[in-house]
Amino acid sequence: MAKRNASEKTKENILQAAKEVIIEKGYDRTKMTDIAKRAGVNQVMLYYHFDSKENIVNALGKKIIEGTRERLRAQLRSFASGQTPDWSGFVARVRAAAGGESNLVSMIFSELAKHNLDIALPVGALVELWEEFFADRVPESNRKDVRDRFVTQMFFFQAVPLILFLTHSEQVARALDADPAKLEESFMEKFAEGIIKTLRG
Repeated sequence: MAKRNASEKTKENILQAAKEVIIEKGYDRTKMTDIAKRAGVNQVMLYYHFDSKENIVNALGKKIIEGTRERLRAQLRSFASGQTPDWSGFVARVRAAAGGESNLVSMIFSELAKHNLDIALPVGALVELWEEFFADRVPESNRKDVRDRFVTQMFFFQAVPLILFLTHSEQVARALDADPAKLEESFMEKFAEGIIKTLRG
């Protein structure tokens, strides 16, 4: 157990180091040797955990998706209990999963698109949300059809726009000379409307 914990800590240190170096140098100029040096590990240890820079970015992307799922779960829990979800600061909290750097979020998703992040990860996350909060509200006879519609609509009409907003909202706010907080409030209002519409079919 102690050995596994130490291994996981090393892995987290490497990911943190990778974030810092990529923020400073950009993805293309970052080398595996830079990451190893910042993490305080040798190259053998680095390649034991991640055999390429692409795999490191893949792991960072997964952490952001997982963080998004957990935050979305908290809001859906409120919705399922009849409360009004509090979306304020949602995007900022998701960005925090990438160290608070929107440029890093943009870079990560850009690289994931280039290297084909396994689509099963976000789709699987949406299936989990469906099963946890909504499946038991639907008659078993048409549960699969409703699940498929829910996941498809949530992915293409909710998850993809959310990623675009995460990666481009600050640039849009600057271009429009708009208040980023108000821009997020407007986006999340439509995001919430989309979720409700999807759930109601």
